[in-house]
Amino acid sequence: MDQDCLDLLPTEYKKYVPPKFKGKPINVTYSMVIYDLDEINEATMDFRLHGYLRTDWLDERLIINTSIINNRCADYLWVPDVIFEQAKVTQTFGRQNTLLTIEESKRLRSAERYAFKVSCMMHFEDYPFDTQRCSFSIVLMSTSDKAVKLRWDDGTAYPSVMFVRKMEPLQFQLGELKTYEITNGYNGANFTYLYLNITLIRRLTGSIVNIFAPSTLIVVVSWVTFWLSLEAVPARVALSITSLLTLCTQAQQNKSQLPPLNYITAVDIWLFACIFMVFSTLVEFAVAYNVIMKKKSKTSVQPSCMQCGRKIQWIIKKHMACSTPEVKPQAVSSQKNIIFSWISKLDEVGLDNICRKMFPLLFLLFATVYWVHYLKIYHQSLH
Repeated sequence: MDQDCLDLLPTEYKKYVPPKFKGKPINVTYSMVIYDLDEINEATMDFRLHGYLRTDWLDERLIINTSIINNRCADYLWVPDVIFEQAKVTQTFGRQNTLLTIEESKRLRSAERYAFKVSCMMHFEDYPFDTQRCSFSIVLMSTSDKAVKLRWDDGTAYPSVMFVRKMEPLQFQLGELKTYEITNGYNGANFTYLYLNITLIRRLTGSIVNIFAPSTLIVVVSWVTFWLSLEAVPARVALSITSLLTLCTQAQQNKSQLPPLNYITAVDIWLFACIFMVFSTLVEFAVAYNVIMKKKSKTSVQPSCMQCGRKIQWIIKKHMACSTPEVKPQAVSSQKNIIFSWISKLDEVGLDNICRKMFPLLFLLFATVYWVHYLKIYHQSLH
């Protein structure tokens, strides 16, 4: 079998020297057939890409009269020394998963199976309304454009990058694949990079079921305290505290699915608003309970004791007026009196009655603004 490959080589053939076409650099074209795109991991910001990489080039130095299909010939011939910069891990599957065809026209066509763990710099400002745009690049390791020029296949027969079947990742839907070429200079030489852009659009169904719906229900449940009596202290406090802790746990679980971030995501804004709403119900109860207790303590004082107290206060005030100069009341104390009088008036109307309408309206307003804003961002990424 190896003798067939050796018969292709002239005596002056050098494996590590790229061929030329009429004294000019040769074109090496690439195309990809993708079988799987899965294992998308936000925490490590990578995904798995599995398929075949097809290579096409011309080597006029070969001596051939008929087409040959022999995988072993790759050990004796010049092949492009490509690297995959975005690949954290590159797995090959041996000769049994490689096809090398050498045509009578001295054109070589290679197809090799790969599995890549591709790095993707993800951005989560709009999570879970985010769209991730990942790149996968192919470049020659040590051969510049003076000897070899990389090109994507022109796609006349088949697209330069194609899926064997329709890909449907669990959490994402795939956008349109785009290919392009960029030439970069390095150490006085130019190198052509082949780029494949992969767009991952997150599906909202899972986030609605696991994040938005439960947190909304918890906020609604916390409003039940407005219909409970102020004297039912254990019930109202327990309901608010339980709702608050449940939301905090949900926020922590959501954080564990993402890498450490130094910015706020869209879901953080939602969960913080929910936590604030539940916390406000607890504060409202504390204010309402404090006011009602003060009212009860005032009404429970005996009239005789109240008269004695008034006499004592009158004597003390008269004595202080004679012994000390008149002092104007401080602004702070007057403001406190205004606040307490305002709270007392609210309690006369019924603070719980007001909050029964105010809290749902505020949350509805926030939810409307939130969803309109982020759905607009989400739909822009779909087009």
